[in-house]
Amino acid sequence: MTSVDDVYGPTFLTVAFAREQQLIGKSLTIEHVDARQVGRPEKFKTKLVIRIRDVKLEYVCGKKNTQILAEKFGKDYSQWSGKQFSFSIIKTNMTDSNGNYMDGLQVVCL
Repeated sequence: MTSVDDVYGPTFLTVAFAREQQLIGKSLTIEHVDARQVGRPEKFKTKLVIRIRDVKLEYVCGKKNTQILAEKFGKDYSQWSGKQFSFSIIKTNMTDSNGNYMDGLQVVCL
């Protein structure tokens, strides 16, 4: 079946995708990590992008999660391939239009 989601779907892993694919709490293996500019052209930021084995979308790793991974796996992210982690859900500092704190993904090293 073809779907508009295949054309306009998300580019990177989101909380909703992680829940839908039942990735929360699951042991995940890093396949590859590279640094890329992500975001809108007027607000590009360089972030680590993690390809996870057997997961369709890549994960853009924020500063806090990068620090968690580096503390366990070392600062040289080129050596993270094959390392395992999982996701947990946390409340972020960001709020939605109703003032409710939004969910985010936090990495847990295994």
